[in-house]
Parts: sequence; structure tokens; C-alpha cells
Amino acid sequence: MKKKEVKPVKAERLNSYYEESRSLERELIGEFIK
Repeated sequence: MKKKEVKPVKAERLNSYYEESRSLERELIGEFIK
């Protein structure tokens, strides 16, 4: 049961980290275009 509980938490952390890196990439690209 513990393993099943840990997996969703890891997925949420990866998802939030992925979204943050994506927003950072957009900011960097926006600065390059300027």
C-alpha cells in the first residue's frame, strides 16, 4: 500500500517540475526573440 501511495506523489512532483521548466523555457525563448 505504501508503494502505491508514493507513486502518485512522485508523478505530481514530476508534473509540477515539468510545468515549471516549460514556463522557464518560454521565458528564455521570449527573451531570445526580443
